[in-house]
Amino acid sequence: MKIAKFIIAGGVSYISSFWIKNIVLSLLIGIFTWYLTLFFLNKWLEI
Repeated sequence: MKIAKFIIAGGVSYISSFWIKNIVLSLLIGIFTWYLTLFFLNKWLEI
């Protein structure tokens, strides 16, 4: 289940940041979104 959460969070962060041309900004937004997605998945699933 933990691996599935990481994959889902990675997909969400990739989709949210792939359109940004600036590599550094894209990376920062990707990491931020990945962290937020994991946080909310943990809250909703309570695992």
